[in-house]
Amino acid sequence: MKKILWLATNKNPNFGGIELHSITFAKALKERGFDITLCLSKENFVDKHTEGFKKCYTTTNYSFDIKAFKDIYSFLKAQNQDIVVANNAKEYEIALLVSKLLRKKVIAFRHMENLKNPFVAKFILSKMDIVYAVSQKLKDELISKGVKKDKVKVLYNLVDEGKVEKPLKNTIKLLFVGKVTESKGIWEFLYLAKELKPYKEFEFTVVGDGDALIGAKAFAKENNLRISFAGFQNNTYPYYQDADIVLVLSKYDEAISRVAIEALANGCALIGSYVGGIKEAIEEGKNGFLVNPTDIEALRKNVLYFKNKDTLSKAQEYSYYIYKSKFSKEAILKRFEDDIANLI
Repeated sequence: MKKILWLATNKNPNFGGIELHSITFAKALKERGFDITLCLSKENFVDKHTEGFKKCYTTTNYSFDIKAFKDIYSFLKAQNQDIVVANNAKEYEIALLVSKLLRKKVIAFRHMENLKNPFVAKFILSKMDIVYAVSQKLKDELISKGVKKDKVKVLYNLVDEGKVEKPLKNTIKLLFVGKVTESKGIWEFLYLAKELKPYKEFEFTVVGDGDALIGAKAFAKENNLRISFAGFQNNTYPYYQDADIVLVLSKYDEAISRVAIEALANGCALIGSYVGGIKEAIEEGKNGFLVNPTDIEALRKNVLYFKNKDTLSKAQEYSYYIYKSKFSKEAILKRFEDDIANLI
């Protein structure tokens, strides 16, 4: 049985993609027979959502945090895991040093773009046994910044399969999921709703919280828009399952959108930004479209393309096909297991 010490030592108590990744991946590995110990910051989001795991505690406040290094070294030496997994950038240096001192294997996940420090690329990530980038776009960037090519592999975010059968209805439901902020495109979603107001079949839902939520609600009320605001939800899958089209309108680069993969897993058509790795979830004209998120006319045109229910249904089916062939939980875990078998 492979023994893994999984680090999630950021004290962030809030929901985020990196935290979700730790929770989802650790649970999936445990189900497949891995011996997982979670090294956590006490009462952080991961700690609160992982009952039944072996746990140890420390907090990494910054790179080369001496106290965190000593704690993790002691945990690993005492419990003798085979592999250390660093899921957050603050943990890279500590994970590498501890694993080398105790002659263990070490894996890093990279979720974010814009790796600014060339030292980290050349002397930290390049010394890992494996660096997992969560998109091909991010893999290319890491290599360009100096991470050794033979160290980097693509392993998409682990996302559970949902329900792809859509309920029969006369409406077409458009969905926004994520932080309700300017950078995630909430205002473009609202402007689109205003443009499509004459079309009674379109309904809009926003799932999430953020600093633009109050303003967004005021705008919707002022313009009498058919928008439901669901707020933050621990379980977003019922909203995907009720939706027909998901819009991912991030304005700034991100490695890949977890929302886009969740949309595929629930058989939703997709309209997404050109930025970052979002395009890896969309085959133009087959399951959706790529757009400049600030081009409201292009958004309007692409949504109206799906006004035909047969066209929409085919796109939804193709989204699910992409999920099964490229992003499925089984495929991703199999790749991980194969890599581990080759390491140990």
